[in-house]
Amino acid sequence: MFENYMDYTNDSCMNIFTINQKDRITAVMNNSPRRMELITSTADAPIPLFANDAELKGERSCSANACTDSQPPATVQFSIYNRGTSPLTSAVITYSVNGGAMQTTNWSGNLAQDKYALINIPTGVASGTISAEITSVNGTSDQRSTNNSASVVIGNTVPVSNNNFTLELQLDYFGSETTWSITNSAGTVLYNGGPYQDVADPNTMPIPPVMTQSLVLPQDDCYTFTINDSENDGIYQYDGYYRILNSAGKVVVAGNDFTTSQQRIFKVTGALSTKEIRKDKAVIGIYPNPVNDVLNITKVSNKATFEIYNTLGQIVKKGTIDNNKINVSELLKGDYIIAIKDEKISENIKFIKK
Repeated sequence: MFENYMDYTNDSCMNIFTINQKDRITAVMNNSPRRMELITSTADAPIPLFANDAELKGERSCSANACTDSQPPATVQFSIYNRGTSPLTSAVITYSVNGGAMQTTNWSGNLAQDKYALINIPTGVASGTISAEITSVNGTSDQRSTNNSASVVIGNTVPVSNNNFTLELQLDYFGSETTWSITNSAGTVLYNGGPYQDVADPNTMPIPPVMTQSLVLPQDDCYTFTINDSENDGIYQYDGYYRILNSAGKVVVAGNDFTTSQQRIFKVTGALSTKEIRKDKAVIGIYPNPVNDVLNITKVSNKATFEIYNTLGQIVKKGTIDNNKINVSELLKGDYIIAIKDEKISENIKFIKK
């Protein structure tokens, strides 16, 4: 029976299912919480076409300004598609910025069926959510309203006092479908997880407990959190979710409503409160930079401590600053971040090891 589709053989030889395989397929289709709906699914039936039908999609982007300390007001992009049988020549789009008053923008052009154009919308803000909706096309009502709305999230900058974060991940019953990763601005994977174990019996057992992962994310960099579902049905159907919290417990990014994949981009910046600034406004400094063997630290007391992070966010050295000097001769050549704490003051400074 090597011709059956579930055998380990050349694909060109597969052309049948065994009797037991067919029985198993039937049982799954009739009883599985995720598969029962396939019996009555109309996904393979062509959707009806209309003369006037436009679709709106939000475009995700991380511009050159996404990682700057002072982000200017952003201009977001939406894609407008012609899903109708008539040429799309005009559309009226309403939008709001961070839930504010509705505004209107007009688009004009000439799109054939299934062609698209980009629409630029100035927001006047550096961060937030821009929600948009098509209200009319070709001077009349859109004949399909289910594809008229979209949103874009921009600028998520998080001031923090240290580099410690926590990822909370609530899996659904099917952990083997879920994977995730966190990358920095250079595209280096700093952390990742999954696939995980499935729940043995989804019909009688609860979803697994919330998973937590400690993260160390150096300041003054952009990060991308990506979560994937191999079965394209996400985790939200069973109350799954994810969120990243800073050391104070504030939510940095969060989500759950996706099918195949979802990304969240955020920047970590250093920030001290007014209570953490010395009266003499002294600023911790280092020299030389680049450094070969000994890094000199200025304007710290004999109680100051340090942690040195590599580009992966890993601590490679830590301790107390002795006589305003730190020996870094054993470090490999490359870029590092030193986090210095002196009483209520903290500084994060980049340096290069020669």
